[in-house]
Amino acid sequence: AVGTVTALRLDRIDSGPVSALAAERASVRVVGTVRSDPRAVQGRYGELVLTRLEVRELVGRGSTYAVASPVLVFGDADWLDTQLGARVRVSGRLGPADDQDLAALLSARGPPEIIAAPDVWWRGASAVRASIRAAVAHRPADQRALVPALVDGDDAGLDEALADDFRVTGLTHLLAVSGTNLTLVVGFLLIVARWAGMRGRLLLVVGAVGIVGFVLLARTEPSVLRAAVMGTVALFAMGTDGRRRGARALGVAVVVLLLVQPGLAV
Repeated sequence: AVGTVTALRLDRIDSGPVSALAAERASVRVVGTVRSDPRAVQGRYGELVLTRLEVRELVGRGSTYAVASPVLVFGDADWLDTQLGARVRVSGRLGPADDQDLAALLSARGPPEIIAAPDVWWRGASAVRASIRAAVAHRPADQRALVPALVDGDDAGLDEALADDFRVTGLTHLLAVSGTNLTLVVGFLLIVARWAGMRGRLLLVVGAVGIVGFVLLARTEPSVLRAAVMGTVALFAMGTDGRRRGARALGVAVVVLLLVQPGLAV
């Protein structure tokens, strides 16, 4: 089943109109949903802002297509304020992508036109992330960048030299959100819930809400999804007959994750 889903997904990306127009480097207008937080990087001719976009409508070469294709957008500083989950319209030129998870690259012309704001849960998560950054805004630059990265994976302000230091010392995993972060958050919520007198299934509900909130806060990166799924398996194992139910939940979790995102296999 996973092999079939992977083949169909790759075929959809490789043979769709987005890939075809990218091979021709066509100028297009697209409507899509922002799927990642904008990130500023240093390009050959100045600073670029990168973000992933799930294209839902494509206009190019005189035709309009309804699609569901992921593209990587290369924009300017106007893209930095674009929120995850926002629906936008943008014009630009498509180009081929090397990454098999992408249908094309899009060099945007000008700022995005916001069609619809993000859903309330994405806005709430963004507000919490902003409050974490604000809490350390008065600290030295390295500390100011490290705390959001360690807490929720928000490494947008991390200096490249500091990231290299972590790489050299083998501590890069600290900058990626993982099961440790999830354990601290959900464990704290469960302790508070028990202190408040909650027991049984109410504890499982609190844990599940904590996991969902953590995913919204830390974004749907692969390490976050893996941590969330393992946290869910642990919740199953907390109940009666936990040893057997936990092992079964682990098997289901692996299969479901690979069906949803086959790329997690590697």
